[in-house]
Amino acid sequence: MEVNLANAERELRRARELQASGVQSVQALDQARTTADSLRARIALAREQVRAADARINVAQQDLENTTVRAPLATAAFSAVAANLQVDLAQGELIEPVGLSLTPDFCERAR
Repeated sequence: MEVNLANAERELRRARELQASGVQSVQALDQARTTADSLRARIALAREQVRAADARINVAQQDLENTTVRAPLATAAFSAVAANLQVDLAQGELIEPVGLSLTPDFCERAR
């Protein structure tokens, strides 16, 4: 689009010069001006859309950051969960399933 704008601005300069010398009509000058103005507006809109998309990305990244649970050790996370559950660590299975899936490896590290 910026290349098209540069071309439209050149055409507008030519149209102004030709209209000033009486060779070109006012209508042709108006058309050149409208084309250049339209391209400027489209470029400005595209830039604003990029800014808005960047802002939405930043918000989404912050939302993701806010929902990520981090524990210094796997056992700390397991201890918080196991405090409210009955877990058979030897088998790595929940005695009362509540939608969690604990692998034997995770249970072994939790011991």
